[in-house]
Amino acid sequence: VVMIVLASSGLLVLFTSYLLAVLIISRSHGRSLNRSWAAFNIGVGTWGLGILGVALSRDPTTSLFWWKVAHAGGIYIAVCFLHVVLQFSGKNRPILTRCIYIYSVFFLFAVVSGLAISNTFQAPDGIYYLRSNGAHSFFMAFWFSIVGYGLVVLYRYYRSTVGLREKQS
Repeated sequence: VVMIVLASSGLLVLFTSYLLAVLIISRSHGRSLNRSWAAFNIGVGTWGLGILGVALSRDPTTSLFWWKVAHAGGIYIAVCFLHVVLQFSGKNRPILTRCIYIYSVFFLFAVVSGLAISNTFQAPDGIYYLRSNGAHSFFMAFWFSIVGYGLVVLYRYYRSTVGLREKQS
């Protein structure tokens, strides 16, 4: 039952996010905010693809591959979220934006190379879960920090706006 729910949610996230990304790109007219929002949705969709693969995996090696795919997408969820929030709120933070994209490249390398994730274990529900290590924990703490900062910026922006911009945020 858990595998069916996990696979179904991964499939739903995959299709809805990729479809939304295609719609955004097709109607973006070259706007930077729209491109960033589409990239965010591609990250979410890739994460969904990885979760679908994890749910359908029958051995630890295949599961580890799909966990890496999920993390590759997940890395960019936080990074693109913060980038979208900074663009939407009109905050120009080019150094911060560059730094978070550099972080994403390091984390992606750590994931793909096996430095951050390299082992799984099978739970009683049949799913192979990721066994975290110190590098993974560090990167995840940084991931949550990026998301948390983005939420703070968005909240402060919301509190300072009125009218249409307030409703959009």
